[in-house]
Amino acid sequence: MTKLKAFASHLGISFLIFLIILYFIIFKWYPFPFFSTDGGWQGIRIIIGVDLVLGPLLTLIVFKPGKPGLKFDLSVIAIMQAGALAWGIWTVHHQRPIAAVYVDNYFAPVMLYEIKGQDMTLAKLKKFGEHPPFWIYSKLPEDSNAMQKIRLEALQMGRPIFTFTKYYHAMDENAMKIMRSRSLDMEQWVKGKPGATSIYHHFMNRHHDRKGLIFIPWHARDKYVIIAMDSVTRKYVGILDIAPPMPQQKFPAIGKVKKNT
Repeated sequence: MTKLKAFASHLGISFLIFLIILYFIIFKWYPFPFFSTDGGWQGIRIIIGVDLVLGPLLTLIVFKPGKPGLKFDLSVIAIMQAGALAWGIWTVHHQRPIAAVYVDNYFAPVMLYEIKGQDMTLAKLKKFGEHPPFWIYSKLPEDSNAMQKIRLEALQMGRPIFTFTKYYHAMDENAMKIMRSRSLDMEQWVKGKPGATSIYHHFMNRHHDRKGLIFIPWHARDKYVIIAMDSVTRKYVGILDIAPPMPQQKFPAIGKVKKNT
């Protein structure tokens, strides 16, 4: 076998392994919208680096037909690549989002390590769906004094409210009713913003036949955008690469607009 054939064989095997891992990243661990906003691309880059680059490149450098100790060298390369690949898979899997929690008029992704120590496990989260990432509604108290205490507790603990699992609630019809009333009024929000207006109108042209769309800020790890959900099926529809209102900004909600008219 020549050097190039050895490199091509190693690259081909690595590519098959990459395709299997790619399937899990896109469809299991980081489905949309998580893929583009919460580490999906970064995960793919890690796997490419340790699977498609590290091993085949070392084979290309080391392989020489008839070289003494060649089998030992290739065994060492295989062990190194397997170890690096195991680390890469563990990293991508460990940092995957296991839920999207709606709280304070926005969705936030939650990682498994963020909710440890709260009597909540991945098995217990399955009551919110068949498989992660789960879509969850945070049912916070309506009393302002109670909310003040929760925010103070969150500040003292140094953890965001959306990681407080004791308020997790199913995304039922009551939750959707609240979310509909608080849906971001996109016409008002993109008004006077040419770029955002273009993105919004392009999105609506592609989904003009879908009724019951609601628009919610998505506070992801990598960036803040807006997602669209079908309030009837309670399913994610699409992502709009538009900066949403921040908590301190005025939030033009559908419910508020209706009350003022």
